[in-house]
Amino acid sequence: MKYLLDTATFLWLTIEPEKLSKKAYALCMDTNIHLYLSSVSGWEIAQKYSKKKMKLAAEPSVFIPAMRMENNIYALPLQEKETLRMESLPPHHYDPADRLLICQSLEYDMPILTNDKLIQKYDVETVW
Repeated sequence: MKYLLDTATFLWLTIEPEKLSKKAYALCMDTNIHLYLSSVSGWEIAQKYSKKKMKLAAEPSVFIPAMRMENNIYALPLQEKETLRMESLPPHHYDPADRLLICQSLEYDMPILTNDKLIQKYDVETVW
């Protein structure tokens, strides 16, 4: 099974795993599960880091690949087809990063590991 991590879930897994639900943590630790981190999350983390809204043990260009490798998380690049899918999303959520994650989840039929209530309003499978 494949799961897409939302940005907060990735950060909690790598920095504050106690913030994950028991179910989310168990899925992240299951070696039979394939976890993916979108390049959208990388962009979001780098943006917050550069604006000094987030502290990390290293700059995002080092931290993100290292944490992906340590936690067996695959990179998921953003493709044009996913960006164009945004036009069909209802306006439940206005955060462009989360909207792109929803589009990737739909495009690749991957549930999103998230506790974001606004993402859960979409016709996308979420797990928490």
